Amino acid sequence: MDVGALISRARHEAGLTQLELAQRAGVSRFAISHYEKGRRLPTLGALRAVLAAAGKQLHAELEPLDADVRRAMARVAASPIEDRPAVQYGNSLHEYVAPDHRVEGVAAAQLLGAPVPVDHLDIAVADLPAACEALARRVQMLGPKISVKRNTWPFYSCPGAWPGVTDHDVADAGARLRDLLRQQCPDDSFWMVSARHWARVRLVPPADVARYVEVVLPAGVVRVAPLHEIESTDPRVSRVPRVLRDDAGATRPG
Repeated sequence: MDVGALISRARHEAGLTQLELAQRAGVSRFAISHYEKGRRLPTLGALRAVLAAAGKQLHAELEPLDADVRRAMARVAASPIEDRPAVQYGNSLHEYVAPDHRVEGVAAAQLLGAPVPVDHLDIAVADLPAACEALARRVQMLGPKISVKRNTWPFYSCPGAWPGVTDHDVADAGARLRDLLRQQCPDDSFWMVSARHWARVRLVPPADVARYVEVVLPAGVVRVAPLHEIESTDPRVSRVPRVLRDDAGATRPG
């Protein structure tokens, strides 16, 4: 049960603001905000009081474990794959990275059918000269902006290669870009943005991106981390890959 969504729905159906609902329930507006955003879970008594303030009451039924996740997965499977935010982000960003990469994290789970929220891509790229050369080719064109952190200014005078230059020039620009990333990003990760679509990119040993599954999208095939390697610290998200893994294991021949 998504308690935050339940409270938000009850409040909207009652036509109340967060402050009005809080006053009726005898709690602070910040408590209502935290409940709805999933930052805090109310006690059962507090939940009943908040719902009652919105003219609702809690009705509980037993159902098979993870049935809610499977219903949400079924809704995702029934909708066009191009409607998934991870697909839209991938369409904007995947052409800017070298072929030896894979999508990871929550975005990978969504591409594999998980009903999870996505507001950026996590991309692991093999730390080879081709990775920075691919970015350098795009920096001087209408390619992505690169920065140390999300929503910060991009690198000043980022090395790039203009169209029509020699392969040697591209290699040189790629090497200078790699040196800049070593200086500014000691963990070998950085952010890039194109058309307001963000990606967190990690430069990793080539072996780390050799394990992947392929997802067929309208714009082509994307490499995605296998289910058993997808993890999240968000409990609302981590449960979904587990159900996907359980279902995949149940259908695998013995």
